[in-house]
Amino acid sequence: GTIVAVKILNLLFEEHLKVLTLSALSCAKSGTET
Repeated sequence: GTIVAVKILNLLFEEHLKVLTLSALSCAKSGTET
């Protein structure tokens, strides 16, 4: 039970990091373009 929960948490955390990274990159791009 706990192993599955940890795996799910890791997946959610990785997805969250991806979203944060993508949004940060898009912000940086728009910042440098203007």
